[in-house]
Amino acid sequence: MNTYEFLNDINAQIENQVTKMKQATAFELGLDPRAGSRFYIDDHCIVVHRTSERNLRYYGGFEYIDDEFRIQTGDYSFYFKDDAADYDEHNECRVAECLNRYNKKAETNDA
Repeated sequence: MNTYEFLNDINAQIENQVTKMKQATAFELGLDPRAGSRFYIDDHCIVVHRTSERNLRYYGGFEYIDDEFRIQTGDYSFYFKDDAADYDEHNECRVAECLNRYNKKAETNDA
């Protein structure tokens, strides 16, 4: 297997895993609609396809997320919340803020 095939295999595995995640809209995450139309989420991160990353960074405020909480691999960028940080309602990491907003909306819809 050459390097190109190896990288394609890795990207296919990432694609397979990402598409199993919950999907969320910009509205559900509390983002400007221009930030993108499809996001994948779990309890710790927000994932976006590379074609939408620029909009997420600019319109979603994700340009301020430290590189240590962002991993780009294959066609996707993964933005992780900082679980070790001590945040409150006035000082919250952008990823955690979006995930909390999504969870609150989901709880409201389940009620």
